[in-house]
Amino acid sequence: MLGHVSKPATANRPSVFTLSRHAVGQILQLVEGGNTMHKLWNCCGLWIAGTMLLGNAPYAVATEELPDGALRITPDERIWKPGRVPGHEIARIVGDSTQSGPYVEHVKFPANSISKPHSHPESRMYTVLSGTWLVGYGDVFDPTKLKVLPPGSFYTEPANVTHFSQIKEEDVVVQIVGNGPTATRFVQSTPAK
Repeated sequence: MLGHVSKPATANRPSVFTLSRHAVGQILQLVEGGNTMHKLWNCCGLWIAGTMLLGNAPYAVATEELPDGALRITPDERIWKPGRVPGHEIARIVGDSTQSGPYVEHVKFPANSISKPHSHPESRMYTVLSGTWLVGYGDVFDPTKLKVLPPGSFYTEPANVTHFSQIKEEDVVVQIVGNGPTATRFVQSTPAK
């Protein structure tokens, strides 16, 4: 990915397209060769194509000087994709939870839903970013074991420990930190109490 676009906070405020040092290097590699006018023409063509792809809104270009390996992302810059469980959405932040190695992802759980008892092969750390999440431990969904976790709450899930959750009136977004690969293993028989 060469850069990212942050959405405007208001209709009067332009979006900002930022390019990392790496992205600028990639663009310069694309326009190498030929004389200076040729390079300038290629750059202008890339800029025009980029603005056409991004829409008609005015965009300010800023090069972002981040150290190698650094990442800054706002909630609006997350890219949501279908999750491993139907109805859930995942935004990868760092790494890939399906591969070996550390990962950070944001997971969105839909309102008025229950996650049946299940476990994961790796230990995880959770932070509730938005919404109110109710979480309990055990092989059977039991509302009396649920703990209410408002935004800002933190908890851990040891590897292979069965747990369940309930989401009430609003979607919940959590940040999960773990060491993949991950999987979701549902308990076969999960009668509700």
